[in-house]
Amino acid sequence: MKRVIALMLSVLALTGCAGVIPMETKDMQMQKVIEIPGTTKDTLFDKSRMWYAAAFRKANAVIQYENKENGRIMGNGIISISELGTPRDLRISVETEVKENRSRITVSGLTLSDPRFGEMGVQKRYWDEFKIQINDMMNGYEQYLKGPALSPKAENW
Repeated sequence: MKRVIALMLSVLALTGCAGVIPMETKDMQMQKVIEIPGTTKDTLFDKSRMWYAAAFRKANAVIQYENKENGRIMGNGIISISELGTPRDLRISVETEVKENRSRITVSGLTLSDPRFGEMGVQKRYWDEFKIQINDMMNGYEQYLKGPALSPKAENW
């Protein structure tokens, strides 16, 4: 009888912990390809660079790598959610790649920062919440690219 009770408690404990098993990084990735006909690679790169500055406020701190010739910008940022008044921050990797007439943005989750537990892996329940904000971020990137064309500053301001 003791063995049966011990087995049941073990199964209960293991199933209760299943929700806190961290996801693998490869499973925490979202990507979007944006078609913008008639737009040069250079224009898309410049607008992407400006989007980093607008979206993250400190683009120089966010951007870790950029190469205009290759059309690639890579950076790290933070997205925050609050659960029952407890803030949780997801460190993310953001990569934009541009070619003639199109751009691709890829956002990957890295680690979760919890004030009680420090840095830890991201559980699925948190990832599902963060996906909403990541999707909004990618839609904002698309709107920014499709916004007004870049033009030289007017001389008479």
